[in-house]
Amino acid sequence: MKTRVNNILKTALLVGLTATLLVSCGKKNSSGGKKSGGGTVVDDYGIYSTANGAPGNWFEIVEQENPCYQGGQRAFVQIPLNANVNAGAVHVGVSSYGDITVVHAETGQPTMDVYICPRADLTGQGDILQYPVLNTSYECPISEVTAADIVLYGSQVQYQVKFAPIHIPNAGRYSQICQ
Repeated sequence: MKTRVNNILKTALLVGLTATLLVSCGKKNSSGGKKSGGGTVVDDYGIYSTANGAPGNWFEIVEQENPCYQGGQRAFVQIPLNANVNAGAVHVGVSSYGDITVVHAETGQPTMDVYICPRADLTGQGDILQYPVLNTSYECPISEVTAADIVLYGSQVQYQVKFAPIHIPNAGRYSQICQ
């Protein structure tokens, strides 16, 4: 059963990455615009709640604090998860390259939204290496993705993307959203 679920998730990630790269590279692409207000963050891909006193523009703050290493616009992939995520919960993590992941269950189906920074030679294929480890943050009003790993494939290289919390004071990573 675990192998079947992993194969389904790998296929979903592959299809999502391929579709994202095809759509995000168009000349008139205007995706990625975000609006905030009313206790939610609204973007082209979904609505995230802002429970626990997080500012309404928390996603924009995370983007500004974690710019893509080589600049450019992030591509979006949504991966359905077979995991326990509380309805309305939002868990956020970032990579050292500027990628952002949001794990949530806004519609009842747990999903992992991944905002991938541009990299040379991506083929649109990838896999989940480590399912997200989710925790409540004691310093942030938004819960954290403590760890999650994905791999993105290029025709000549592969990129391993490791996600961690947005706020790790002992490691020198700070977010203005957190205390």
